[in-house]
Amino acid sequence: MLESIGYLDEVNSADNLRSIIDCLPFHLKAKWLGIANNIQESHQHPRIHNISKFISEKACAANNPIFGGALNSDKDKSKKDDRVRLVL
Repeated sequence: MLESIGYLDEVNSADNLRSIIDCLPFHLKAKWLGIANNIQESHQHPRIHNISKFISEKACAANNPIFGGALNSDKDKSKKDDRVRLVL
């Protein structure tokens, strides 16, 4: 759609893509850096569809019903422990 109205090049500008990446948490910025580097090594430029795919994949993994909460399990345990202490 953006392409049909002539705005895709503006969205794909380095400044706009960088501002999108700046909104990500540090660990995702670090992973994106590797992906962007691979894209550039293949003599291409990162585009909005690359970022969209990256974020979709990370969101899907984070919301995995079995393992998605594994990164937060330690935080969750400490919160549960705190709630137990308050009840006792």
